[in-house]
This record gives sequence, structure tokens and C-alpha cells, in this order.
Amino acid sequence: MPLFRGDIVSSSEHRFDQLERSPLPVDADQALSEVFATVDKDKALAASKVFAYLEAGHDPLAFMDAARRYLFLKGSNSHDYKFTSAVLEDFFHISPRWRHHYLASSVFHLKGSEAKTNPLVERIRSAMG
Repeated sequence: MPLFRGDIVSSSEHRFDQLERSPLPVDADQALSEVFATVDKDKALAASKVFAYLEAGHDPLAFMDAARRYLFLKGSNSHDYKFTSAVLEDFFHISPRWRHHYLASSVFHLKGSEAKTNPLVERIRSAMG
């Protein structure tokens, strides 16, 4: 992640240590759907929604499962896979105080539900009928 830190924003407008919670539906599944629908439209808002999701006590593994699913459907290059794999593997090695900040900040390089589906996925779907 340190190599990607400069890509997030060029100003101090968004700070890893100063994430705020954005409103989310109480239902965990609806909250995840809203988070991943926001990822491709507004990364900063998505980060604050992930932070709110985690701070509300929702399961980080459910978030990780959704992130992997969108990676497999929407990922288009090796860096998508490398970054997502590294972020999700490192989550439990981060100090508990910073885990939610860390995972929330990852959305700046994750795929969301609105991203273009990988053409290979479309080919597989059409081949399988």
C-alpha cells in the first residue's frame, strides 16, 4: 500500500487517520451493496462508508468476500489482483486500532459493482449459456 499512497489524492484533503463515517443502511447486506456501488463513483465517500460499516460492527470478512467477488468479475490487470490480495491478507496483521482505517482506505484501488465487467467473464457466461 505505501506505493499507492501518493495516488489517493495530491492534497491533505483525505487523511487515513481522520476518516469519518457516512450514513449507511443498518442491514449489513444493503450496506455492502451501497458501499460497492459507491466505489466507482466517489472513492472518498466509499472509504467513509466502509469505515462506517466496520465501525458499526459488521463482519470485515463479508466486506473482503465482496471485494474478492468484484475483483474476479471486474479486475483487468495483475495489479488489481496483487493489490487486493495484499490488502486483504494484511488486514489481520494490522494493529486492531488501525484495521478499519486500513481496510476503508483500500477502496481507492478496489473494484466496485459499477466497474466494467471483464470481457473474459462475459465470454465465459455466454459459453455456459
